Amino acid sequence: MKLQFRALVAMGAALSLATPGAFAGDKKKKDPEEIGNRDVGKGVNFYSLEKEIALGKQLAQEVERQAKIIDDPVIAEYVNRVGQNLVRNSDAKVPSLTAVYPGTDFPERETYDMFGIEFDGHPDLRRIFMEESFPGHPLRKSFLPPRSDARGG
Repeated sequence: MKLQFRALVAMGAALSLATPGAFAGDKKKKDPEEIGNRDVGKGVNFYSLEKEIALGKQLAQEVERQAKIIDDPVIAEYVNRVGQNLVRNSDAKVPSLTAVYPGTDFPERETYDMFGIEFDGHPDLRRIFMEESFPGHPLRKSFLPPRSDARGG
């Protein structure tokens, strides 16, 4: 085992001595005089909008060719109901972004008020549109509006 390791070390040393220009790329990157001669634009060009759009179209065509989209309303309804049941019956919370982005304070409060999604770590998570005593969250699909005499119920 030691003999193989020594042979590998010797081979590596011989290669590094035999090809002194092999590591010249590192010097090129650090030398300010080589600006413009560094071959920075080789490979995928994300600076060209046209090439980026062409790459996106190519990838979209590959996905369309490989993926099979199921457009069955029964399956779509089943997946939708499973998602609703998961949200309704779970106490999972979404982490709040207000500490990082203070501008998300009111959108998170609105989401909580209308959909009932709770944000963990929000400094002031309370209703902003509906009264505190309002039952439920009106934009959920499972929401049934309260009956009142004013609506003939």
